[in-house]
Amino acid sequence: MNELYLNGIPNVKQDSLWTPFESYVPRNIFDVVGKKSELAVNQTPANWINTSKLISIYNDPRFETARYFIIKDNKITAHISITNEIPNSTSVYPHTWMLNRLRLQLEKDNSYLLFQHNHPSGYPYPSENDINVTKYLNGYFIDNHEKQRFLGHIITGNNCSSFYDGKNHNWKGIQNDSICRLDELQIRTVYSNLPNVQGNLAQLKLNEYAKQICNNKIDTDNYSVGFYVNAAGFITGISTLNNSNFWNNQQKIIEEINENSKKAGASSIYMVIPKNNIHLFEQVEDFCTRTKKIANVLMPSDERIIQLAENKCSSSIFHSGESVPLKVLDSREMSSQIRKLQQQKKNNQFDYEIDR
Repeated sequence: MNELYLNGIPNVKQDSLWTPFESYVPRNIFDVVGKKSELAVNQTPANWINTSKLISIYNDPRFETARYFIIKDNKITAHISITNEIPNSTSVYPHTWMLNRLRLQLEKDNSYLLFQHNHPSGYPYPSENDINVTKYLNGYFIDNHEKQRFLGHIITGNNCSSFYDGKNHNWKGIQNDSICRLDELQIRTVYSNLPNVQGNLAQLKLNEYAKQICNNKIDTDNYSVGFYVNAAGFITGISTLNNSNFWNNQQKIIEEINENSKKAGASSIYMVIPKNNIHLFEQVEDFCTRTKKIANVLMPSDERIIQLAENKCSSSIFHSGESVPLKVLDSREMSSQIRKLQQQKKNNQFDYEIDR
């Protein structure tokens, strides 16, 4: 594996993605199944802290995943994960009938539901949509006997979490094994040594940073630099963009941006054209107008920096209405499939012994 940094600068290679998350290994859906959680028995601060710590292993820095944990008595008995691998949003349920089937199952088994999702930015503050989804789930998971089956909602971030306590109907923070107010959380990021694209001087700093990266054997005649940025404005990935593709293969650029953003946990991309090339800038500008994929394009020109007009910039790589496949994993279904395969293997072994 190549060094991530050279003299403090990201070691970016042509035609590849640089990201501080390249060594990240996602956790298995079964890693918490069977583990202790006493939230269903008593929603004390200690139980919120312990459960939050248990499921914090699913703090994926790349993209959001919605998770349903089924809790019975004092342990997690099942785990459903749903993701479309988009860094700044996720689907809460894949089908309209899923929640009803889950609600009936909870009532039948006398189990309870804990909802969780992660914020790849590392900041676990609930968004307006998070709050609305929580209210919806809190109202939905009341069974036919008027018993509340929804325990609450945990949002996992870096070294801390936030949670909605379904019993007390409020949002709080968790950090250092303590409950706190949300505004008391102190978030640690793994990319704080990289420039932030927010602020008055951000574009100038980004242009200077691109120069330092290009000094590492980047062919600036034929390549530009793409900075992948998360919702908090931090750079989480850097790649080169082949300039010729803006004329010859724009679909390849779209596919590269989509794929790289998922690997880097980025919701937007900023592009820097290292050398003054007005024809390239105009071609990229046309691409941005048509696809709405790039947040801004910067290009040095004499003593100033040319950039996209505001109406041609896009704050997000992915947009509502785009067709993005969902990935759904259900520990119950997976366990059933495993048992079937084991039984089939056992039967095949038995048939083999008879044949002998």
